[in-house]
Amino acid sequence: MDYQEAVGLASGFRVVAMCGVSGSGKTEFAKALERHGFVRVSSDRLIWREYGDRFLSLTDEERMSAFKAVDGEIAREVESLINRGEKIVIDSTMCKIVKRDVMREICSRAGVDLLFIYLQADKKLLLKRLSVRKGRGCDDQIIAPQQLEQFCCNFESPLGEENIVTVEQTE
Repeated sequence: MDYQEAVGLASGFRVVAMCGVSGSGKTEFAKALERHGFVRVSSDRLIWREYGDRFLSLTDEERMSAFKAVDGEIAREVESLINRGEKIVIDSTMCKIVKRDVMREICSRAGVDLLFIYLQADKKLLLKRLSVRKGRGCDDQIIAPQQLEQFCCNFESPLGEENIVTVEQTE
């Protein structure tokens, strides 16, 4: 499915969760849904609020702990927004099946359909996009090439899962 078709499809859902490696275009897609009345819940925004640009200097263990805390905060925020009747876009990598299952469970309990938008991009494109980041804010966090390699290796693609729309990202 192409990008504009995916935005149109997603705008008909109450909850949309982005899925993809850093640099795949999740935030831009989520911002497009904001223009359609969605509330954006951003893991990068939550991390930046807590750590700012010093997040990069944390150890791997400290970063993992921070991500787990943010996952819990996102789940609570999504539940609250669903209960308030909001349309929500979750701007996060959703890099693990277990994370996607948590969101499915939250939505299922609330009787709300959830759509995942998987933005798939090759490493060359990811590196190109990440190379222009300056670290000037939550949506511009610097990702080193070795971090990207780690993210790609640890990413569990959502292929074959329910309610997944894949959008192939190109230049």
